[in-house]
Parts: sequence; C-alpha cells; structure tokens
Amino acid sequence: MDRRAWLDERRAATRAVYDAEAAGYDADDYPHDDQVGCVARVLERCLPGGLVLDAPCGTGRYFAQVRAAGFRVVGIDQSAGMLAEARARGLAERLDQVGLQELAFERAFDAVFTIDAMENVPPEDWPTVLSGSRACPRLARGCRARDPGRDFPGGQRGLGIPPLPAPAAVMNVRRLVTTHRG
Repeated sequence: MDRRAWLDERRAATRAVYDAEAAGYDADDYPHDDQVGCVARVLERCLPGGLVLDAPCGTGRYFAQVRAAGFRVVGIDQSAGMLAEARARGLAERLDQVGLQELAFERAFDAVFTIDAMENVPPEDWPTVLSGSRACPRLARGCRARDPGRDFPGGQRGLGIPPLPAPAAVMNVRRLVTTHRG
C-alpha cells in the first residue's frame, strides 16, 4: 500500500472513532486552562464583534467562550458525530463538515484557532493546512499544537503516523499567534 492510501485509511479510521465517541466526548474534564487561555489570547487580538473560525471545532467546547467574549463563531470538523454535538449547542452561526486539509475560506474570519488537532494531520499535509489557515483570517490568527499528555479517543495518540522531515517552523509550533491590525 502506498503512503497516501495508508494515510487516507488512517484518516477515515480516526474520523470513525470521533464519530463513535462524540456523544460522550465532553464527559472528559478537558479543556485545560492553557487551551482556554489560548482562545482568550486569540480573541483579545480581534476587533469586537468579529467572526471566529474554530477549526476543527469538535463538539464546540469553545463556542460559549467565543460568544461570551462578544464574537460570532463558525465551526468546521471532519467528524459528522462531533458536528452533531456542536450543532446541539445552538451557538455557531454555521457548521461545515470539512477537514483541515480542505479549508477553502477566503479571508472570511477575524481569527481562526486550532486546538489539539495537528496530531491527526500527517506531516506532509502540514503545509496545506497552514496555507489554508493563512487564507482565512482578516485580522488575527492563532494556532496551538496538542497537549503532549492528552490521550485521544480509543486510546490513540493522533494517527500514529511516522513523521517525515518538515520545516522547523512547523515542527516547533507550540503556540503561534500572529496579529495584523490595520
């Protein structure tokens, strides 16, 4: 099996796990204070009333925080199960079933944040994801890599994909917030 076919198989398997575990996903005490703080720091860099993309949004854990801060929120996720849970919150302006690799928005958002998701994206897709996220924000961008101690549905740790060489700027992303005011 070639690597692309294997990656597609792993992505489908990961999506299936998230679909299956979506209804009970929020029983975990997660998010931790550092994720909530990261979202707050992204929102602080935006003009009031802006539109924020949570990508991927999962069950919409951060929607209430975004709305309470006076922003509108849109969510994307590749998992239909996670989106059903997010939709039940009734807080998002829009929810789309799409993966990070397929982001196609054109500067539609004042901010975009990604919490604990890049471990499910193979290294060769990181440039696609990062270039897609650069096309999204109008004013601010936030990106946060995973919490190294976090377990994932089914006991998985991401896709289990052997890493390929990648640019140091991508490999070392822990917290990256870029602000543009104009």
